[in-house]
Amino acid sequence: MRPPKIIYGQVCFVFSKDEMVVSAAPFRYSLVLKFLRQKLTLDAIIMFIHNRWALGGTVVVSSMSKNRNVFVRLTSKEDFNKVLSQEASEINGIPYIAFHWTPSYIEDEESPIVHQIFIMILFSRS
Repeated sequence: MRPPKIIYGQVCFVFSKDEMVVSAAPFRYSLVLKFLRQKLTLDAIIMFIHNRWALGGTVVVSSMSKNRNVFVRLTSKEDFNKVLSQEASEINGIPYIAFHWTPSYIEDEESPIVHQIFIMILFSRS
């Protein structure tokens, strides 16, 4: 086991880029659902995914730190592509945007692209 380091007074473990790539491999088909308003319950989201997305593999849905975000782990490339190509972009009337999760994703950083897409979605509904 590698020894911990102290950085800015905090105990931490430092991983190499290669170790990060290996650790992220099981999540290569994962998505973040970013809801326009506060997200639904996980049960409602799971029920929607089960009933509407018709996926062949396993799906794991998890909360994220921000209340409007949900992490969706898919196990197959086919399911991943199917979800990203869905035209529907709302669950129980709450709009969301789905995008590919990567290890460099930082939940606290807002992408201006997401805001533009939400504006397009809202205006296209009229």
